[in-house]
Amino acid sequence: MSANKTYMLLLALAIATRPMAQQMTLDAVIDSIRISNPVIRMYDNDIRSMDEAARGARAWMPPQVGLGLS
Repeated sequence: MSANKTYMLLLALAIATRPMAQQMTLDAVIDSIRISNPVIRMYDNDIRSMDEAARGARAWMPPQVGLGLS
């Protein structure tokens, strides 16, 4: 009977000391939110499109030839 109690106690301790929840760092949580949240992705795409528009605004227009009043 004593051996059964010892085994049950060891089993209970093994179950109690095992981590049950997934552990993530704060950086991993923030990265997963940034990747999966559609609102944040929308703002990131808006920022990227504004950056590309600003980069394109510095491009030169091709030369144009005119033959009179238009």
